[in-house]
Amino acid sequence: MGDRKYITDKQNSTIDWYENPLPKPPVPSLEHTLKRYLEYASVVVKNDQTKLSRTEKAVDDFRNTGARLQKKLEKIANEQDNWINQFWLPEMYLKVRLPLPVNSNPAYIFPQQNFNNMNEQL
Repeated sequence: MGDRKYITDKQNSTIDWYENPLPKPPVPSLEHTLKRYLEYASVVVKNDQTKLSRTEKAVDDFRNTGARLQKKLEKIANEQDNWINQFWLPEMYLKVRLPLPVNSNPAYIFPQQNFNNMNEQL
């Protein structure tokens, strides 16, 4: 029993992980963001070419406004340790007046499928 170490052992309780913080998160380029948005949109609209065309046009129309917003975002990123917190925390957790576990964990639900065995699921 005398050789056991406990978490409360004063000699071993350091916060080295905090003393070396993570690097600042990068700001993705506007082009990268728009490209990813269109990739995701194409999955959501699937075979509806009309909706996809409207979405592509909306993305093209947004480019000028997006460039101005991108500059503002880059300015925020230069001034703060984490540019995401300013937007993510209030919008996803603090402003929402609903139970967090069921309303803040996004998921995608696929249609039910029947498989004959485990290999068909892959």
